[in-house]
Amino acid sequence: MLVEGRNRSAVSRAYYAAYCALTGEIVGVVSSFAGGWQNPPHADVPLYIQNNLPGLAVWERKRLTRLVRTLRLFRENADYRPYQPIDERIVRDCIRDSTAIQQILWGDER
Repeated sequence: MLVEGRNRSAVSRAYYAAYCALTGEIVGVVSSFAGGWQNPPHADVPLYIQNNLPGLAVWERKRLTRLVRTLRLFRENADYRPYQPIDERIVRDCIRDSTAIQQILWGDER
């Protein structure tokens, strides 16, 4: 998508890759969510990271929280705010941050 200039789609997919990785870990610990959902609401992911991923160091949970908040902001800009510019630098940063989340969670396991 980056090569094709589909910056908004690339940012959105970088966020959802991170969301999927995080919720996969959270769902392994938490069995129910508000409203009968089978996954956490996007706004609540940082709280679930802090409270339900005890196998990670405090600094890792803080970094995950910061990264997913930033990714969500850029995803919302890309998806809902057409006046917000989404350039190649933002796309590369989002891909980097999404990769960092997966690396913190899984290292080189996957």
